[in-house]
Amino acid sequence: MVVSKKHVSIRGEPGTDFNLYIYDGARNPITRTVGTSYPDTVAFVTGTSPTYIKINSYSGSGEYRLQYGRPDLVAYNVTPVYVRPGQTFRVGYQINSSFYDDIPVGLGCSIKSPSGREYSDINHDTSVSVSYGTDWYYRYFTVPLDAEDGWYDVWWAIYGKYDPSAHAFEVELESTWWVDDRMFVDGTPPPAPVPDDGVSGWSNDNTPTFTWPVPSDASGIAGYYWKVDNDPEIWTTSNSVTLPPQTDGTHTFYVRAKDNAGNVGNWGSHTFQIDTTQPQAPSISSNTHPNQNKWYNNNNPTFTWDVPSDVSGIAGYSCELNQWPDYTPPETITTTGNTKTYHDLSSGTWYFHIRAKDNAGNWGSPSHYEIKIDLEPPTCSGLDDGVSGWSNDNTPTFTWTGRDNYSGVAGYYWKVDGGAETWTTSTSVTLSPQADGIHTFYVRAKDNAGNLGNWISHTFQIDTRPPNLSNKQQNPPGNIIDPPQPVNIRVTASDAHSGIKSVILSYRTSEDNITWSNWIEITMNQIDANTWEQTIPQQTPIKYVQYKITAYDQLNNYSSLPSNTYYYYEVIPEYPAAMLLMLFISMTILIMLVKRKTKKTKADSIKIYYFFC
Repeated sequence: MVVSKKHVSIRGEPGTDFNLYIYDGARNPITRTVGTSYPDTVAFVTGTSPTYIKINSYSGSGEYRLQYGRPDLVAYNVTPVYVRPGQTFRVGYQINSSFYDDIPVGLGCSIKSPSGREYSDINHDTSVSVSYGTDWYYRYFTVPLDAEDGWYDVWWAIYGKYDPSAHAFEVELESTWWVDDRMFVDGTPPPAPVPDDGVSGWSNDNTPTFTWPVPSDASGIAGYYWKVDNDPEIWTTSNSVTLPPQTDGTHTFYVRAKDNAGNVGNWGSHTFQIDTTQPQAPSISSNTHPNQNKWYNNNNPTFTWDVPSDVSGIAGYSCELNQWPDYTPPETITTTGNTKTYHDLSSGTWYFHIRAKDNAGNWGSPSHYEIKIDLEPPTCSGLDDGVSGWSNDNTPTFTWTGRDNYSGVAGYYWKVDGGAETWTTSTSVTLSPQADGIHTFYVRAKDNAGNLGNWISHTFQIDTRPPNLSNKQQNPPGNIIDPPQPVNIRVTASDAHSGIKSVILSYRTSEDNITWSNWIEITMNQIDANTWEQTIPQQTPIKYVQYKITAYDQLNNYSSLPSNTYYYYEVIPEYPAAMLLMLFISMTILIMLVKRKTKKTKADSIKIYYFFC
């Protein structure tokens, strides 16, 4: 047998005794070992030239094992360590070979269960070609389907026969290892995880984080598959997952565990609800103050609003009433209902503000509702018709001013005495004709909130009728004043309303009853409450006289008695006969001339008559 390696060791099989002889290449003896018995091993170093080895057995029938730097199992592993029944795992052998030639080596393996049952997977035994040096070599092993759970011991073996010369015997190679608890068989899937995102109900966090306790498993948890709804599964080794942004709505998070043996458990799930959309601003109305542009005298307003549409539903509202038009209520729920009443507000403009919060915690933008409250009645002032005392204007015009501090004056109710009220939006009223006498004009304001003010009034006096003028007495009476003397005239005058201001006697004179002088006015003297008198001075020479009497009341309404025409009789003095004759002739001539021009009046005839008498 030719050996090409310096390090040589030989050991016999059990029950074999042998002698060992070592020769060099020229077959010269180098050394020998006599009476070697199992388990003795003879080790020696050869020279650099080819060496021959001869073994003589002197007892026993076993085979010989030639070990000269034999291939040796120096390390081992199994992958994976955790397997399930029926699963194939890989067995690793790290072999060191001292042969320069490639040596065929068989890879054997057995496993032993926790109860001591041994399994060999002969079908997967593999022969490999081992090269000089140290390297890894692999085979596979299938776990029986009936394998029990638990840690298994593993037995590794490398074996083979080496024939360095066709004229020598074969050398058998073998190296074995038993290792305790080297692999674990786990056929039980892990329990379903119990995920939670720490939120009960709706949330406005659309990237929730789910965590779950690590399930108990014999082989330990390798990782998890998770998904949302029907999305594809995603692998993670963590027991916490933060989701990518989710759409609003109701979703389900699923997770299941995979243990180190490859068993995959059932899904655990958690339903979660996402709402990232703010609720809409509520739509506000008020049955007590339905028109935001109108004033009301109700200071106990009630507000009602609709429930905004929202994915998660409305949890409640923050509302507040103040006098700031653009106020945003704080993020604090003050009511869960949809109506709110306030009491005893003061006059002014108020604003009701409300915003909704949904069940996911989103606060919406506010909506506002304006109300106008006016509790103060309006006032009127400065009522006047421009007249002090009596007036003969029976359609007086009254003016006034109105004022209201909040809603403004809408108009006015007015009346005269106890008559019906009349509505006007003007601050001026001209009355229809009023009866003579003393009256009272009333007016009060109404504001735009419906408040009525107090009446204010103004008394006015109407006198459109002339005075009563009667019972004229003239002394001396008649139209002929004979003998000529002053004429005394007395009248009765009265006025039921404004009273008599004056009684005027007017007269005029004429020489010929054709051409008259201007009227001469004389204020008559008041004798008593209703009697006035005045004397017309004596008129000389013979003259015609007309007069009239006019009574005036305080408003210059007047009554007049008709004019009278009267004349004075004047006595003619006595003259001598010659003068009378001349006067007669002169008068005759004068009369004839006058007759040619004008018609004689009755009074002329009377004068002539008196003259000639």
